[in-house]
Amino acid sequence: MIKVRDRTGKEHDPGIQMAEDLIHRRIPEEGLTAVLGNNQRARLRQIILNTGGYPREILQLLQELLLSDDFPVSDMEFRRAMNIFTDPFENMVYNRNPKNWVIT
Repeated sequence: MIKVRDRTGKEHDPGIQMAEDLIHRRIPEEGLTAVLGNNQRARLRQIILNTGGYPREILQLLQELLLSDDFPVSDMEFRRAMNIFTDPFENMVYNRNPKNWVIT
């Protein structure tokens, strides 16, 4: 896991940059622009932050986007892919109901 947020939830830029470097080693800049469009930097950052910095999840999400029919992917297609991979994590991390964590 790559640290992309600190304990307070603030974004950790060195970790985000490291995750971006990991992505760029696998997909060239031109390829990312073709898939993600002109706002690829913002979308990459969103992917990195929403996956919690897990390299496997980052790459799986990018792989899901590569299966799209049209490029660059639309906002709707991008949100659909993001929901597939990030909703389970958000539910685990951000569900503040203590009953979910207490074993009885």
